[in-house]
Amino acid sequence: MKSIKILYIIRQAEFGGGETHIKYIFDSIDRDIFVPVLVSFRAGYLSDYAESLGIKFYLLSDKFYLLFFNIIKLIRIIKKEEIKFIHAHGTKGAAFVLLPAVLQNKKLIYTVHSWSFHPELNKLQIKLRLLIEHLICNYAYRVIFVSQKDYELGEFVSPEKKLLIKNGVDVARFFPFRNERFRIENGYTGNDFVIGFFARFTQQKNPLFVIQLIKSLVSESQQSKKQFKLLMIGEGELKEQIIEEIKKNNLENYVKILEPSFEIEKYLQIIDCFVLPSFWEGLPYGILEAMSCGIPVVASRETNICEISNCYDDSFCEPIEVEAFKKRIIQLANDSNFYLRVSENARKTIEKNFNIEDSIIELLKIYGKLKVQKE
Repeated sequence: MKSIKILYIIRQAEFGGGETHIKYIFDSIDRDIFVPVLVSFRAGYLSDYAESLGIKFYLLSDKFYLLFFNIIKLIRIIKKEEIKFIHAHGTKGAAFVLLPAVLQNKKLIYTVHSWSFHPELNKLQIKLRLLIEHLICNYAYRVIFVSQKDYELGEFVSPEKKLLIKNGVDVARFFPFRNERFRIENGYTGNDFVIGFFARFTQQKNPLFVIQLIKSLVSESQQSKKQFKLLMIGEGELKEQIIEEIKKNNLENYVKILEPSFEIEKYLQIIDCFVLPSFWEGLPYGILEAMSCGIPVVASRETNICEISNCYDDSFCEPIEVEAFKKRIIQLANDSNFYLRVSENARKTIEKNFNIEDSIIELLKIYGKLKVQKE
């Protein structure tokens, strides 16, 4: 059977939801039929993984003044690799590949992991980003949304182009299992209640809030039968500030920071609770993967996060306030029956509503149509 090459482009190939999404695609598609080529503005977690699979990776410059050279380079990549169609993830990747796609007459699939015109921006920034999103969506062959909220916000996208394919998790890989040996190797005892924060260390993900949270939990540990610890996995521009806050608050014995890992499920097997106090989100893989492992979640009351919670009997969305998060975590630590119920419901929710097999089947329908058109 004749193979076709697909160019995947994303802003950064580091540690995050969009990158996890592409990794799932690479793991799930038949790479003898659909041959991936990865392009990004930063190398990292995803590009390393892609190259370990034998997938070609091209690095663009992240300097704005090299915009023209990036466009020329993308055109050359499309020609050299004989790319048949393009799958862009996120606004920056889609925006940069738009002109090369037009000039080379290539179909563009655009996956919206989260609209770029989020409420934290000023009015001018929102207008500019809306214009960019309009241009991308007007040209795109299909626009895929991973959350219902973003699907509804995309009123300007032609109905025949819009598809809702929610993020899904490999439930066979992410399953409930407590790895006591690995837990001990990482310095945790049976009396520790380990809170996990596995995300980029950026303003959006709000990691400094998590430091304030663990500080408060440690200072009031007498309210719980457990000793609270925090495991942070990630990278990002706030890392140095996080380390400073840990030292300033004498939390070195309570907080551990690790680099991003290809085997994130191993670390989910040693935590007791997962937190994500983001200001905005798409449909976060961190929460989905934790729930698939039966790990209770406490997260911000953000619409896309609550979309997961709405499928779930035990709502976990809280206002971004230390006291609200702390109250929920202490309840989980102290009440084993409540913890077990939340854990079991989390796993059932993922199996029923967020299975990667369902997501890939829908994506392959689009790829299949484009493959037939090319033939």
